[in-house]
Amino acid sequence: MSLITIPVDAQMIVLERTEMVTDRVEVNTGGFSQTQFVRREQKHEIDSGWTVASYHAAIAGANTIWEQADIRFRAREPVIRRVQPPIDFTFVTDGAYQYLMNHVVGQEGRITVLLVQKFPNWDQGGNVLHGTCIIPSMMNGQDPARVFAHEFGHLLGLGHVENDEEQMQNLMRQDSVAGSELTDQQIATARESERARRTIPPSDEEDES
Repeated sequence: MSLITIPVDAQMIVLERTEMVTDRVEVNTGGFSQTQFVRREQKHEIDSGWTVASYHAAIAGANTIWEQADIRFRAREPVIRRVQPPIDFTFVTDGAYQYLMNHVVGQEGRITVLLVQKFPNWDQGGNVLHGTCIIPSMMNGQDPARVFAHEFGHLLGLGHVENDEEQMQNLMRQDSVAGSELTDQQIATARESERARRTIPPSDEEDES
């Protein structure tokens, strides 16, 4: 089989929210103390929890898994993206990330990854929508490399397999104890997928992850 190389673009998502808060300030004037209330803007940020090193390590691990299919993912340096979703959120919410996935549509021939902190209500390692995968840094003990490899499998046309004994080591099992194996049919499906067949040649500035 000939090697298929698929470019990967990643964005480290920083969620931002600005709110007005009121500070109570004691002011001494002419020996008298007065209480004043001052309004000001306060910004809240939720970092992705990812580092460049942890991202590249996960991609390298995913490449090791996908060697069996002669498919390689070539990652560019991730960029930081600050987002203020039109959603009133205090902590990280599914709604904020759902907004992102609806507005960051992946390109044919490339994979787009959104690196975020966590999913408070999603019992999973990652998710895929519109050709984009979103992967949290807080994975409840799951292996980041396998999570990347699993989500990339979805983007290459693979669905989940049954959680039975015959598929115990298959990459596309849905549970956290899944393995890293692919069947011959899964390999053929991934290699013949639209995203694999329409890969965009990587530019010189892309890394060798």
